[in-house]
Amino acid sequence: MTAPIVVGVNGRDSNDDAVRWAARQAVVSGRRLRLVAAIWSPEDGDIQLLTDSQATTARMVDSAARLVRQIAPAVGLSAELRIGNAVDVLLEQSRDAWITVIGRENGWTAEHMVTNVAAANLIGQQGSPIAVINAGFGLSRPGSPITVGVDGSPASYAAAEFAADLARILAAPIELLSATPSVDGGSADAHAQHVAAELMLADLAGQLLRRGPLPPIHATVRPASAVAALLERSRRSRLLVLGTRGHSTATAAGPVCQSVVDLADCPVVVVNPAVAEARTPCRGSVVEAGSA
Repeated sequence: MTAPIVVGVNGRDSNDDAVRWAARQAVVSGRRLRLVAAIWSPEDGDIQLLTDSQATTARMVDSAARLVRQIAPAVGLSAELRIGNAVDVLLEQSRDAWITVIGRENGWTAEHMVTNVAAANLIGQQGSPIAVINAGFGLSRPGSPITVGVDGSPASYAAAEFAADLARILAAPIELLSATPSVDGGSADAHAQHVAAELMLADLAGQLLRRGPLPPIHATVRPASAVAALLERSRRSRLLVLGTRGHSTATAAGPVCQSVVDLADCPVVVVNPAVAEARTPCRGSVVEAGSA
């Protein structure tokens, strides 16, 4: 059976943007959509509070389902309501998903922080790729590229492969983006890194094309920090795709990934280490362009 698109439901404003984005991806990909919500369970086991929590969660899911039907009436739709922590519930449901979609709030209130901490905790776990939809940035930009952050790490290669799959479905061009130190000062080392990055991206583009036909692929090497380069591109991209971390062996999302998810002006898809390890990396030169 084809893996579904999973979308977390929490009733927040950003969640509507995430549901809309997920519904549109379900239409173009021909995949089923699964709405997932966690039911808060009171620590003292109060039955009435649990019943109220179940009713509130069911109303949130019903509202999300109505929104999906407005956008994608023919998409296969199901719902899972589970008692437990939101991150644990979504992680369990993401294990058989093609992609898991979550909303993220733009704000610093306690309510915003709870939602955003849950989103951050889900990234880097061993489930499907995670699409993070910041509030207000759920609309697509037709004709704009899918931009992939590439630093030579296995996770960034896996991100490029997943981006290629998305590009085929969305008929969107791909931009392979690498960041290196500025060459303006004439440093031989910086120049060598820039050239190596160009060769790496050219090799990666060739590897992706050998997997099957693709929309146009463009390779860009930016003399900037990885965060600055990705955020600049987010203002004109359909979405960003990156690995959770670069060459680090840490299991959590790296600083580049965290910063981009927080500040990007478009949806961000994060391919986690489990996906990276499950795929055969494209071969290419390794450029220390910043640890994602």
